[in-house]
Amino acid sequence: MGLGDAYATLAQLKTRLAITDSVNDAQLTNALLTASQNLEGSLGRQFNTNAAVTGTGAPVSYTANTVIDTGAKFYAAMVGQVVTSGANTATITGFTDASNLVTSAWAPQTPNAAATYTIPAQVSARAYYPDSLTQVSVHDFCTTAGLVVALDFSNSRTYGTILAAANYQLEPLNGIFDGTLGWPFYRIRAIQTWFPMWWLSIGDPATSIQITAQWGWAAVPASVTEACLMLAEETWKMKDAPFGVAGSTIMGGALRVRENPKIWQLVQRYALSPILVA
Repeated sequence: MGLGDAYATLAQLKTRLAITDSVNDAQLTNALLTASQNLEGSLGRQFNTNAAVTGTGAPVSYTANTVIDTGAKFYAAMVGQVVTSGANTATITGFTDASNLVTSAWAPQTPNAAATYTIPAQVSARAYYPDSLTQVSVHDFCTTAGLVVALDFSNSRTYGTILAAANYQLEPLNGIFDGTLGWPFYRIRAIQTWFPMWWLSIGDPATSIQITAQWGWAAVPASVTEACLMLAEETWKMKDAPFGVAGSTIMGGALRVRENPKIWQLVQRYALSPILVA
């Protein structure tokens, strides 16, 4: 899944709700996106990533202006990327669904059915202010492939100094947080150097650090997917719950769909700024 996609699939939600037709697919898809955006807003994190994708064999086919992979590997953020199959290339111009991409005309020719294709991972640059002379907090990124740490010592957003890998340390160390493996990097520490900070400037200083990376998580945590499905199910059922009331408790009190502490229990450890309770 790419940045901005839902954290669970339409098929997963329909199975959960025992829905077998496609009449309400658009509404269910919207419920998934609503749930995912709600989680992002509550946790302050984006769990998908624009990873590289490759496919081959029976699920793969081509036309003059499409790539089809019934393995459902595509995401909307691929638009604008170049897809390669052997010596043939095309630019992705449209996203139909997870199995179908629209492309420019293949050159020099349309690939044969089942031929291997590759769509590279997407990296992009983001600017930051340092937290201190030796530390900067950044958005989650899941790999060092394509990573560039660039600094601006002129307060002009030119980022002309590229920091060598030996002069920074990625954290959490070893990709482990709270005992969990596979955590993305979210902090960079300067080693035997410093990050530029501007205490004296006319007006506010410019951002002095630019990080180019593949943003997001390598894989969506299972508990985030489950929370997305739970929240999407509640969102879907709200249409049958007047004023948000889904029913009554055995003692006669109103049971509101939106009040579900189980969801928070699943995902609270991922919150960037957790709520502290005395």
